[in-house]
Amino acid sequence: MKLETLVDTEYAEALKEAIGMRRSGTIDAATDSQLGIFAYNIARWAVMDKIAENKLPVEVASDEDFMGWVVVSVVSYLDKVDMEKEPKQILVYLHRVAGSAARDLLAKSQAKKRQHEDVQLEGIIFEANFYGAATGKVSYNIELERSSE
Repeated sequence: MKLETLVDTEYAEALKEAIGMRRSGTIDAATDSQLGIFAYNIARWAVMDKIAENKLPVEVASDEDFMGWVVVSVVSYLDKVDMEKEPKQILVYLHRVAGSAARDLLAKSQAKKRQHEDVQLEGIIFEANFYGAATGKVSYNIELERSSE
């Protein structure tokens, strides 16, 4: 596939062809580089669509780390593409992958951290059988608590 042939043509066909070449191991350096540009552009397109839908904040568009993770998600799904589908369906599939990755990354970055409370275990007795397997019974040693006072 020559890069000059991509001018004023349907990019979905070139994307499908490049993925096929990658899978067969016949991809050359220029085509592999173009496939990377396709992956980046698909990720950028999906993020900008999510921003336009007010599902992502505008700040993520300039966050290189965020965009990098979305591109990695797209590249990781290149080997999972169903090559029996039409080129435009493959393009839409990768666009959805990028959109889902962006949504999940934002949710992960905004997730609240779990809070814990320390519990004193000194007076608690966990019962087990002869082989050391827990029986599920737990008892509380009151005398141990009184002696510590």
